[in-house]
Amino acid sequence: MARRSAARKSMRDVYADNNAADRFYASMAGVAPQNQIEVKAKRTVAPRVDDGTYEATIQRDIIAFLRKHPKVKIVERHNSGTAMEVNSVGEKRFIAYNTVFKVGGVRMRKSDIDCQLANGKRLCIEVKRAGWTRPRNQREVEQENYINHVLASTGYAMFATSVAEVEIYLASIAV
Repeated sequence: MARRSAARKSMRDVYADNNAADRFYASMAGVAPQNQIEVKAKRTVAPRVDDGTYEATIQRDIIAFLRKHPKVKIVERHNSGTAMEVNSVGEKRFIAYNTVFKVGGVRMRKSDIDCQLANGKRLCIEVKRAGWTRPRNQREVEQENYINHVLASTGYAMFATSVAEVEIYLASIAV
């Protein structure tokens, strides 16, 4: 089987080539083209401008702040999503990065950032986009359940939409 050496043409280019061929053969036969396919102009998408309100940007800034803060000894970032592993007999196993688990029948989802403070206690932070106010879907309810669980087990936990919120929260913790 031969390998492709050139990149595949887009459907837009294929349609344009077919239209050109149809026009060529129609002109050779002295008739009007019969099968012209409408080729729409390619859409242009404005580049995404990071204005500091995206969750990933806020998360990056919070981690940078926590790494320098004197009350914080360890900072951990938890990924989201899954990975697939295939064993020697072809069986698939999925590994979740932000584990969903149950404690006392309540579903919970791991927070974005975990820290160990100088007093040995944990600080869990679930980062949200600027303007976020409350949980709106099942995933966010599970994240809230996890935060409430950490708070109930003598740790510290919060939702954060900015570095300033984390700074204020850390100032309220006696270490």
